[in-house]
Amino acid sequence: MTRTFALLLVLVSLVAPSFANAEEINILRVEHDGEYTTWLFHEKDGWNLNAITSTAGWAGLEIGPTFALGNLLVQPLAAVNYVGGEIQTWSVLPEVFLIYTDSTWDCQSWNLAAFSPDAKPTFTYRTYVVMNGIIPMVGIGAQVEGILQTGTDTRMIGGVLSYATSRGTLYSFLGKTREGSSFARIALVVPL
Repeated sequence: MTRTFALLLVLVSLVAPSFANAEEINILRVEHDGEYTTWLFHEKDGWNLNAITSTAGWAGLEIGPTFALGNLLVQPLAAVNYVGGEIQTWSVLPEVFLIYTDSTWDCQSWNLAAFSPDAKPTFTYRTYVVMNGIIPMVGIGAQVEGILQTGTDTRMIGGVLSYATSRGTLYSFLGKTREGSSFARIALVVPL
């Protein structure tokens, strides 16, 4: 499946009519939900190269194109992920991000699956966000997440609030897990 995804990624990138941006974009995202995770996004001429690190003991590298279909951005990415500590494993992740934005709505779908070198799935992750800009600079909405890992099934649902300034955007996600535990995440997204 991973080879099929990689081949599809190459074919789509060769025949795609238009990339999202012909300019260079750099973004830093720092997130805290009990652990710190840092993303460094780099996009140039419609190609993404993203580096991710986490204090939970994992790191990743993503690459792939971004296509613009009106207000919808489509990002099929291939990623390599390393988990350290006791697990110490590499995995390959096919990912697809769909991001729709207009003057009022921000809708996102993040979908990825990790496969170990022997092609066995190790986990899947999905996030769905729908936010409405209720007033300039402030958005409010709902977020659903799911992580299916060998032996665990974590699902979270809650509300998301964003506050945008000229220097970046602050997001907070407050919710509950399927088991009833409270969950909180705060993220800061800053253009570089």
